Amino acid sequence: VRDAKWRARTNRATPIKAGETLRVAAIDGVTLEVEPLEGAARDYREMRKPRQ
Repeated sequence: VRDAKWRARTNRATPIKAGETLRVAAIDGVTLEVEPLEGAARDYREMRKPRQ
């Protein structure tokens, strides 16, 4: 991956923060599917606060 041109996308609706350590979950040509190293594959809906 180093020194190569590539694209990255999350594997679900997983929010990625700037500077976060990532894990490559899959490779499709020059596109990497990434997820956070901590709490991998978190679904965005699971992180939302329930309505009260």
